[in-house]
Amino acid sequence: MEVKGKVKLIAETQTFDSGFTKRQLVVTTDETYPQDVAIDFVKDKCDVLNAYKAGDSVEVGINIRGNEYNGKYYVSLQGWKISKAEAVANAPEEIPTEESDDLPF
Repeated sequence: MEVKGKVKLIAETQTFDSGFTKRQLVVTTDETYPQDVAIDFVKDKCDVLNAYKAGDSVEVGINIRGNEYNGKYYVSLQGWKISKAEAVANAPEEIPTEESDDLPF
């Protein structure tokens, strides 16, 4: 799956006692009703966020992760790819000209 939008926040890398590392990215979606979506990048993927900053338009490849703990269920989004969103160029449409020698009569 992919999430498209603008970077709102890139948190610092968190390192846990076990050696596990995690970094959170928050993206504001480009929808009619924008949502702030938190996406976790883990282990060696933390460093891919270094090339981005708040305000960048991005496309983020995600996996949905779910688990159960003590009878409660949790869902998280884990990022595995990020790229700058390609700007859609609004090319001017060609306007037909009336410089034709083909007369209808």
